[in-house]
Amino acid sequence: MRPADDAQVTATPPDDPGPKAAAHTALEQQVRRLADAVEQLPVGVVIWEPDEAGDLRLAAANAAAERLTERELRAMVGRSVTEVFPGAEQARIGRIRDVARGGAATGPTETRYRDAALDERVFHTRILPLPDGAAAVLLEDRTEIARHEDTRRQLLHRLVEVSDTERRQLGGRIHDGPLQSVVAAQHRVRLVADHVAAPGSRHLEALREALAVAVDQMRHLVVQYSPPGLADPAELRAAIEDIAPRVLERYGASATVEGDVPPDLPRELADSIYWIVVQALANVAQHAHAHAVRVVLTATEQGIEAEIVDDGIGMPPGDLEGPGHLGVRAMRERAEAHGGTCSVGPTLGGRGARVHVRIPIA
Repeated sequence: MRPADDAQVTATPPDDPGPKAAAHTALEQQVRRLADAVEQLPVGVVIWEPDEAGDLRLAAANAAAERLTERELRAMVGRSVTEVFPGAEQARIGRIRDVARGGAATGPTETRYRDAALDERVFHTRILPLPDGAAAVLLEDRTEIARHEDTRRQLLHRLVEVSDTERRQLGGRIHDGPLQSVVAAQHRVRLVADHVAAPGSRHLEALREALAVAVDQMRHLVVQYSPPGLADPAELRAAIEDIAPRVLERYGASATVEGDVPPDLPRELADSIYWIVVQALANVAQHAHAHAVRVVLTATEQGIEAEIVDDGIGMPPGDLEGPGHLGVRAMRERAEAHGGTCSVGPTLGGRGARVHVRIPIA
């Protein structure tokens, strides 16, 4: 065999670095693009990694995180949570550790604090698990949204106060004016009827019945527009038990009231729950053709809930915020004025209507 042929047989071609190098370069480009995208995010990103002792230490942070926390986080890489945030609550640090150790993601959780200028800042915080026992904390600045929401709540609160005053005044005027006039007319018709023989007495009897209906309707309006207030928030359930029959009885419906009230329920919140329940009962009386209504009060860790369920004809189709549903809108506005919610819709069984109110205790 010739040497050249022998060289051709024994020689092995070198590995081609081309595909591996290209894949490595592409991966580096993807990582750089991802890092650039994270750096540009308006959401703060803070990454914590465990050290050998299992304590969490700062691994990375983007520009938004430094701006939102007012700290030079990237100069603190390698420091522990308590070193980076010495004033942080232990419960919050514990949540980061729990997620890093395999727990489920959390959030959003609202956090409020005073910045260096003593202005209140509001964040929504989420904690996400990462591989190898790390965790990412996402910070979203909600300060402006929270301020707008606080302003809206204050305006709603003022609107509720003005509406309450106007309703009480209207109820008082109905009671002291038209109601008294109709009652007096009813009494006069009764006196005249005693001295009139048939057939004229039949017409007077019809007039007496019409006046009796008018008196009943106006008394119902007085209760609806100006219900008696609460002397004690702890008596909320008893007050509802007292007024429910007065609202429903002329329509042939009955009510059951059950549940409990938070021991620290503020008077203002008790008044609003009471008013919403009365309004819901009035809506049932006037529109539902119901036989039974169930009111359930529930004390929760966050505040109080009320549920009003009837067995009537249910909710009409269409927009419940329209001009024909002022009572529904008023209930929602009153709940929202306290940072709560009020939902109105059909029952789970499809028959009747359900009003569900949640109001937190600040």
